[in-house]
Amino acid sequence: MKDRVRRLVIEAKRSVRGLLDGLWKSRYRGRGIEFEELRAYEPGDPVSDISWPHFAAWNRLLVKRYREERDIKIWILFDVSASVFSLGPNRRDRMADLASLITLAALDQRDRVGLLFFSDREEKLILPRRTLSSAPYLLKELVSFQPKGTGTNWDIPFSYLSRTDPNGGSIIFLISDFATLPKVSSLYKLSLKNELVGIFVEEPFEEKPLPKGQLFVEEAETGKVIAINTISPSFQNNLASLREEKKKELYTLFNKAKGSLLILPSNKEPLTELIAFLKRRK
Repeated sequence: MKDRVRRLVIEAKRSVRGLLDGLWKSRYRGRGIEFEELRAYEPGDPVSDISWPHFAAWNRLLVKRYREERDIKIWILFDVSASVFSLGPNRRDRMADLASLITLAALDQRDRVGLLFFSDREEKLILPRRTLSSAPYLLKELVSFQPKGTGTNWDIPFSYLSRTDPNGGSIIFLISDFATLPKVSSLYKLSLKNELVGIFVEEPFEEKPLPKGQLFVEEAETGKVIAINTISPSFQNNLASLREEKKKELYTLFNKAKGSLLILPSNKEPLTELIAFLKRRK
């Protein structure tokens, strides 16, 4: 685990440092508090920015300019329901890699990062932190956290943010396998006051045909066992159609919610796909 965390830190320093700067700008950041300069008043400038003492002294309308304060808060809502682990650790590891890269890039710019692990319960909450010294702890939790719940309850992370951060202004990364889908209305409510990004990490079987034969599949979140006969070509074709349908459904969901979506195929590197996605949003 230590080697994996060390690799992520190296990747972030080499390739993600500074990447977030300018690629996302919260619509809700307030004006900074650091004074920068005085300049001549121009039509349209807020009256509250006029320096009246200077007007009284020089009979000139001057406005105060401030250096914008960077105060972006990022929430990573991380799905750890049983379906994420249903085919082994691959999907969970790749979800953690993406979340770790986002965390490191944000902390490097002194943005605040909070984590909420959820399943059918609130598994673990880590309140937003700003300093790079927090990185080892955050990455350790992302890589190794073990949940207790099995199902998925979307109301848990959404209601938490609504209660504790009603003014919004955050960038929310929702990382999940989306075995069950959240309501459009719930996502839209979040995106009204925040910037919303969904991340869907695919498993290899979602991109390649299943082996032909009879398979017994256990639903990870319910424990129900289902027999599937994969020999039929129609089954393989239907499965491929279902995969494409799910992607379309996710894109439609986030479009309606006024958010954006990153789909990470199993044969693509998280770092490469994250950089390409962020550049598309520039």
